Amino acid sequence: MNKLITELQRLYFLDHQRWDGDGELTQEIVDRCVAGRLDWPERQRVKDLYLSVLAGYAEEGWHLVENGDVEDFWMVGGSTWGAVYDIAYLTGAAVGPGREQARRQILSEHLDRIVDNNAAIYDLIADAFCSDGRYHRTMGNHDDVFADPELAEHLATHLPGVQVADTIMLSDTPAGPGVGIDDVAAIIAHGHLTDSWNGHGFAVLGRYVTWLATGLDDLPGVRKVDALPDEADLDRLLAGHASNRLIELDSRYGGNRRFDSLDEERLFASLDEQRPEDGWPWLVYGHTHFPMLRPLNAAGDPVRYANSGCGVLDGAFSALEWDSSDPDDPLKLVVWRTTPDGPRRIELVPDGATLRAG
Repeated sequence: MNKLITELQRLYFLDHQRWDGDGELTQEIVDRCVAGRLDWPERQRVKDLYLSVLAGYAEEGWHLVENGDVEDFWMVGGSTWGAVYDIAYLTGAAVGPGREQARRQILSEHLDRIVDNNAAIYDLIADAFCSDGRYHRTMGNHDDVFADPELAEHLATHLPGVQVADTIMLSDTPAGPGVGIDDVAAIIAHGHLTDSWNGHGFAVLGRYVTWLATGLDDLPGVRKVDALPDEADLDRLLAGHASNRLIELDSRYGGNRRFDSLDEERLFASLDEQRPEDGWPWLVYGHTHFPMLRPLNAAGDPVRYANSGCGVLDGAFSALEWDSSDPDDPLKLVVWRTTPDGPRRIELVPDGATLRAG
């Protein structure tokens, strides 16, 4: 499933994940979820902020790209329904001649409950973005159920006209036989398809790690893994303590001490070996939890890469903006923060191997 979007002037896009301000990666992903303990956007008080910011972008004519991991089908427990979903999904998907249809029914019910728990956001997206073709969507690992056409059609009952793509490409040239890589300004994807733990055919590894980690949280006496970032974490991010370097893994284990599983250094080294004459387009990811803009590779050179990171922080979240009216600097990494005077937009800019507030 690939999708080419042409002649878009301004895009706002968000990847639904969490970044810890102290630089530590956790296994948990903050997506839209059912009500309960795992509804971290509610616990971090960002739902109203997101709604207000979305309304502003819609009024100004922006397009919206939600870059994968939007609804969470991997995190488990956290509520009565969460426990029911776990048992029903496992048994319904595993036994009986009607197991596939039972699986679809369970997942459809889970999606409906997520929508009900975030009704104002879905209503705004449907009315302000879907209604005139300004809503676009990629698929991540936590919402990979939409590879099933029936479930993608069910999503469209809530978000009319939505198409869930693996990749979105931005170009000023209409799609056609003569369009090549030099005509593409940016490639947007969630990022899990280049992750050895979460890509196609391997997602069972990442899925069961997530299920185990979030499921254990429901047991009494077990240390909770969802230590959500607080105001101090946000302050550290805005004070310029966020790393702006590509992630590198130990090739023997496919990971590192932080449990990262996407080797960005290796990815860009491979791309550089096949570099087009005019260079590669911007590559825009989420997935890894870390906000980045023109990060440095191991040689200390900046690469044409951006990552929304999308830390659902304490009363704040991060996102990316694409404005092609500024051809020299179309991508902006921003943090939206709740203040007594309303939402405040803070731009993060590269400063060597770190980011700082611009």
